[in-house]
Amino acid sequence: MAIIDDIDNGVQVKIITKRFHDIIVFMVVIEAACRIRERTGISKVILSGGVFQNRYLNGMIHYFLRKNHFTVFCNRLVPAGDGGIALGQAVVVSYECSYEGKDYSF
Repeated sequence: MAIIDDIDNGVQVKIITKRFHDIIVFMVVIEAACRIRERTGISKVILSGGVFQNRYLNGMIHYFLRKNHFTVFCNRLVPAGDGGIALGQAVVVSYECSYEGKDYSF
């Protein structure tokens, strides 16, 4: 509703967009990561997926996770989006085929 109110009140799109992204950062860092750490003691976070191709989200989430004493891991050699998912699927299939001694070559 806040976005609709902002639009109705003539708030600039760039401000609405920043607020939206800041809410996502808050939800990931405070609402998710901190609560999970409170329950489990885990302070390591792995960030992956296409959303982390967004420089603003990626940078802000990294910053606030580190500020809250989390260790952050992210993609470096493999793409964070669909390319990484496809590579992971190929690796799993390759492993399973070699483990079962099957040849699925085309």
